[in-house]
Amino acid sequence: MRRKIIFLFVGCFIVFLISMCVILYNVYSKQLYSELTQRSDYEDGLITQQLDNLAHNVESCCNNLIMEMNVSMKGKGLNDPSEESAKEKILKVMEDNFLLFKEVSEISILYNTGERYTKIRNGIFSYTTDNYYLAEEMKDTGVGTDGIWIHRDAEGAAVYFVKYLNEITRNNQVGYVILKVDEDTIYNNFKSKKADGISQVFVFDKNGYLLSSSQREALNKVNAQESSELKLSVSQQIYGQIMEYTKEYQVREYQRKNGWNVLTVLDVRQGMD
Repeated sequence: MRRKIIFLFVGCFIVFLISMCVILYNVYSKQLYSELTQRSDYEDGLITQQLDNLAHNVESCCNNLIMEMNVSMKGKGLNDPSEESAKEKILKVMEDNFLLFKEVSEISILYNTGERYTKIRNGIFSYTTDNYYLAEEMKDTGVGTDGIWIHRDAEGAAVYFVKYLNEITRNNQVGYVILKVDEDTIYNNFKSKKADGISQVFVFDKNGYLLSSSQREALNKVNAQESSELKLSVSQQIYGQIMEYTKEYQVREYQRKNGWNVLTVLDVRQGMD
């Protein structure tokens, strides 16, 4: 009888220990999950804020360029870009804005006549006259006085901000300002996500193109396509795959004011290991 009581006591004690372990594990798991998601929320906020700042700075650069060109090229200068004095003024305006806005890697001033000035950061300054096709392409984007972000095919890993170049005093549209932002500039805002292996970031434009991602394999797959149609198709496939992750991962989607769509994918299980 005594032995039975001892066995019963030991059995109850073991059950108690197992129950306590299960309870403590559940409490610990909930606390770890809460800390993980809170940290992820905080990091997502930082990333989206940095991307918003990037877009804002590029748009400010565009506005500054337009204003400076109107101030420095009064009269027919703004409408006659072939003048030698106009070339010097445009170059100075471009160089001034490169100093102010580090996000921009290339500045182009494209006139409706097909004349184009281009300056690469720390690189060449060129003037060409046969860019009618590009002026038509810009017109077809639906760009206006507010400016738009576009993805251009066969231009490498980059995104562009385009806006009307207006002669302000006459409200006369004479061309376009085209600013190039390298993909690396976007990627640098969440580069650490590739290293941590727990979360991933994907940035799509308003049309569904994948512009940048911490998952470099996905971006390389898009850029390897030969046409804009194929790039868009692969981008949409990647977006669809991300949406399927919700069964196993925590997916958050952030629509930005400039039209970008930022998706973050959190591997909760790996983060809690």
